[in-house]
Amino acid sequence: MKKILALLLVLVLVLAFAGCTKGGNTSPGNVTTPTPAPTQAPAPTEAPAPTEAPAPAAVMSHAEYIAAPLDSAVTVETYVQDKQSWWDDKANLYCQSPDGAYFIYETYCTEEDFNKLLPGTKIRVSGFKSEWSGEVEIIDGSFEILGGDPFAPLPLDATALLGTDELADHMNELACFSGLTVEPSTDADGNVKPWLYKWNGSGSDGDDLYINVSLNGQTYSFAVESYLRGAGSETYEAVKQLQIGDVVDITAFLYWYEGPNPHIIGVETHSGSMSHADYIAADLDTPVTVVTFVQDKQSWWDDKANLYCQGPDGAYFIYETYCTEEDFAKLLPGTKIKVSGYKSEWSGQVEIIDGTFEILDGSYTAQPFDATALLGTDELAAHMNELASFKGVTVAPSTDADGNEVPWLYKWNGSGQDGDDLYFNVSVNGATYSFTVESYLRGAGTEVYEAVKQLQIGDVIDVTGFLYWYEGPNPHVISVAPAAAEEGMTHADYIAADLDSAVTVVTYVQDKQSWWDDKANLYCQSPDGAYFIYETYCTEEDFAKLLPGTKIKVSGYKSEWSGQVEIIDGSFEILDGSYIAPAFDATALLGTDELIDHMNEFVTFTGMTVEASTDADGNEVPWLYKWNGSGQDGDDLYFNVSVNGATYSFTVESYLRGAGTDVYEAVKQLQVGDKIDLVGFLYWYEGPNPHIIGVTPAA
Repeated sequence: MKKILALLLVLVLVLAFAGCTKGGNTSPGNVTTPTPAPTQAPAPTEAPAPTEAPAPAAVMSHAEYIAAPLDSAVTVETYVQDKQSWWDDKANLYCQSPDGAYFIYETYCTEEDFNKLLPGTKIRVSGFKSEWSGEVEIIDGSFEILGGDPFAPLPLDATALLGTDELADHMNELACFSGLTVEPSTDADGNVKPWLYKWNGSGSDGDDLYINVSLNGQTYSFAVESYLRGAGSETYEAVKQLQIGDVVDITAFLYWYEGPNPHIIGVETHSGSMSHADYIAADLDTPVTVVTFVQDKQSWWDDKANLYCQGPDGAYFIYETYCTEEDFAKLLPGTKIKVSGYKSEWSGQVEIIDGTFEILDGSYTAQPFDATALLGTDELAAHMNELASFKGVTVAPSTDADGNEVPWLYKWNGSGQDGDDLYFNVSVNGATYSFTVESYLRGAGTEVYEAVKQLQIGDVIDVTGFLYWYEGPNPHVISVAPAAAEEGMTHADYIAADLDSAVTVVTYVQDKQSWWDDKANLYCQSPDGAYFIYETYCTEEDFAKLLPGTKIKVSGYKSEWSGQVEIIDGSFEILDGSYIAPAFDATALLGTDELIDHMNEFVTFTGMTVEASTDADGNEVPWLYKWNGSGQDGDDLYFNVSVNGATYSFTVESYLRGAGTDVYEAVKQLQVGDKIDLVGFLYWYEGPNPHIIGVTPAA
């Protein structure tokens, strides 16, 4: 019976590799992948049985284990998921319980006991909590085998968590990653390869294998740990067959080394399929094959189906693919499919037509992307067909067939009846957009169809839908609700507010000037205007989270200093959402009253001429340390530029871009008379005094 149970447990793990559970929210961020180093491996040294292992203690939950200080004694009950290695009565184990996972490093273990540790075996481990290059583990321990039912988790789909702080919460768990692209690695001789023996390419067959994979423009290092899956194993040999550009699904234990460095136990190649980037680059009317995941079904008729699909790297609309009624019933949200058809375009909507599909193992459910700030921008089209949300939009009037203003219409022109598509207009930042409840997707009687029929002009709502396109964005709406109050003022309300009055705004970090003593200075901008946040309360931990684009709600006091209007003495909270402001060309506004309307915005100035500045000794120079030339390297840089016969003072703020940065050093190379283009934030000090972050020769 025990042998049968063991075989069943192994089978569960094999099946687990085939499919992933649903993933979490993406919070797009820019991650630098550290150079990985070989994972810890037991050394062949003599090791007596542990005499210093902690005495049996109260069993901790995973949360209590995480909260325990490093180097403290810990005791946990968990389940073996896989065995990395055994040597000289020491074992390395990957373990996981329903509430979290553990890596057990060099626990005392006889060879006889090691053989008993089948997948799912329950053990009680006592040792010391330790950390090595970011990997948290239990060391110098011992264990006992317990009775009880086995536990074999399904892999967590961690694809959407790559690049987020949340990923570390799942350290050491069994995880899967879908739709990754194999990227080049460089070996010890400088050759580009799809994988390496050892992290630097200096090894040989039988050593750890390292591969780089990318998702959404970021690259990560994964490893086949040779003690876990060595030469000759299916995984080891499969990785050696990979080519740069292959799209793969990976199952692994989420090990950590200076960041995520998963230990791979399974890899599957998307044979013959394209990445989303390759699909976008493909010509219209050419055959395409993609692997993606069904998010919703629009319709089925006469063995043809319309599907909304999305993977971690992008989305697709599948139009009239061949599909039996039986297969249509199988296409639940998250279902993984491989679609072959032809890339087509209709009134701006890019889609796959005249296709077929096959159902694959695996699952992925996309989370809505907040596209509110992208309305009206060229960037919005890059998210075509994605599941998106639009927050705080206002219902605007539509005109029916009789010329009456109404909040919504049956059909686009109001000529329809109940059961037809619903159309309604929404506005944001003064621009109006058309949204649709597609009746094949959400018809009469559905919650969203009936909710839209209750809307009134002026209602402020949050909308979720698929970013369909028809002569511009025309989202297919699947939910509508009253807007969640973020309690922020518009930029116009902020400008109108009195100085020294309390203000609250919702905005987006564009850059960070400085942090000191729990106070931060931030350059922020929203689609409707910009803000300088001065000395807001901010822990060092939160400061590290404020990546460009991060959405925050700031409360403080409106203040003015030498013409610069800013928010002081404040606090903030981080919200979901992201927005990167495009640079506004403010050259033509220099010397006009209109320029101040763009205070603190991200701006460019083109075709400027470097003019002489006068240093502390009365010499004419192209730039100064400090405004009067009294400083030294590392201080702010000041330089004068002119356009149309007028001269202006620009600054490289040393807290923002200090000595050694590209722009700081570039300004030190300027000569009087140079023609340059500049980019920066439109700070104010007794007039415009932009804080420069980029300088290049004039185009």
